[in-house]
This record gives sequence, C-alpha cells and structure tokens, in this order.
Amino acid sequence: MAKPYLHCHQFGSGGQVLIAFHGFGQDGTFFAPLQQAMPQYTIYAIDLFFHGKSHWADPTMRLTKNVWRELLNNFLATHHISEFDLMGFSMGGRIALVTYELFAAQINRLWLLAPDGIKSNAWYRVATRNCFLQGLFRYVTAEDKNLFHYGVQVLEKHQLLHPTLAKIAQQQMRTPALRRRVYNTWMLYRYLEPHLSKIAGLVRQYRPQVHIITGEYDRVIRPQYMQKLTRLLGDLCTHQTFACGHQGLLNAWLHQQTAAKDA
Repeated sequence: MAKPYLHCHQFGSGGQVLIAFHGFGQDGTFFAPLQQAMPQYTIYAIDLFFHGKSHWADPTMRLTKNVWRELLNNFLATHHISEFDLMGFSMGGRIALVTYELFAAQINRLWLLAPDGIKSNAWYRVATRNCFLQGLFRYVTAEDKNLFHYGVQVLEKHQLLHPTLAKIAQQQMRTPALRRRVYNTWMLYRYLEPHLSKIAGLVRQYRPQVHIITGEYDRVIRPQYMQKLTRLLGDLCTHQTFACGHQGLLNAWLHQQTAAKDA
C-alpha cells in the first residue's frame, strides 16, 4: 500500500516561506492570488487529503497528531524548510492550528481565515467517533442521497439550518464521489483537534504574530466563534472582520492588503 503523500502548489519565489492549508472542497490553487499580494514569500499551498493530489491510501487509518508531525517533518525536510509562516482557511484553519501546536518554535506568523476547530462541535465529535453513528453517517452521506437531501430540506423549512448552509450542503453532496469525500474527510481529520490552551501557552512563549480574519456575513464560521481563542490570546492576536461571507473572505482580505500597500 502506497504511503501517504502531501502534494503542494508552489507560488512565488520570495525569501520567506509561507505554508497554507485550504478549506473543504478546494485544493492548494485556492491560494494562487497570494503570489501577487505577498511577493516576499515562496508559498507552499498543500492539498489536504481527499482533495487535489495529496494521497491517503486507507480511509480507515487514523490521522493522529503524531502521524501529522511525521508527515510534515518529511515535507519540511524535502523542501529544505527550517522556519515558516502559516495560513489556514476554514477546515485548513484547524490544520494550521494543529500545525502550530506541533511546530511552534519554527513559526513566526499565523493567519487564520475563518478557522474551523475553535468552537467545539459536539454533533461532529459524536457522529465520527461513535461506532453506530459512524455507520449511520456513512449510510446517509455515501449511500442514501435522498435521505440526506430530505433531511436538509426539513431543517431549512423549520429554520434549523440557514439557507446558505443548506445550499452549501446540497452542493457538496450532489454526486456519489462528493459524498464519499465528505465522509472520508470528516472521518480522517476527526482526531486532529487543536488544544487551544496549549496553543495559547506556546504563543505566549514564542510570540508569533497571530492574525484572525472573519467574515461578517459568514454562516459557516461566524466571527463570534473566535471568542474562545481571542480570550486566551488577548492582545497577542488581532481579529479583523470584513463585510463578506465565507467564500469571499480571502479576496476581501487581499483587497485590504493591496489597498494598504497602495496608500
């Protein structure tokens, strides 16, 4: 069986290194616009597993923090990287937080764009770790598309699910391949949970620049979800909110960065 492999997209040729992790349903090309906005960096935008060209052979195998440390150590050695800055969007924000937890001494700046992993989701934890509910989750996502779509419609009708989230859910589950990706991704990353108190202690020790960016109209990762981390970090982080939704957040932030340079 082939070993896990991390594929990356390289942008720019600056003297500093930025490693970036995209969100669900994307790949590393999501960060291509950074090349113009951040010319000081060589950017390594890594495809997460079940996205792009990264390879994870066995969906039933656990991706633990120790496994992730080994994979990223190999990646850093291959690309001769000793120090780097870090960026993560949405699901990639969870990976960025875990990466900081494991490699804090090597990281100087951390950008978290609508990061997952800060507000605990009890339903996700139960659905991916309980054996019976794992089977039910697999059946609903991978096998019975009608049951899934009907469930989304019921939740939206009774105002238990925002129309924006309902639309995203329907888009991500429209084909068997997409439904398998949802199931495999959720199951694979379920043990990569950032330890926020430990991260806060490492930030106090190493003093990196930590920038949290959120969208005012984001229905996926709301700005208020950041409160647990911002309380822990206090004045050791900044938190900016832009007048945009989830998918428009990177462009909104880059527009502000460009405008600041031109001013």
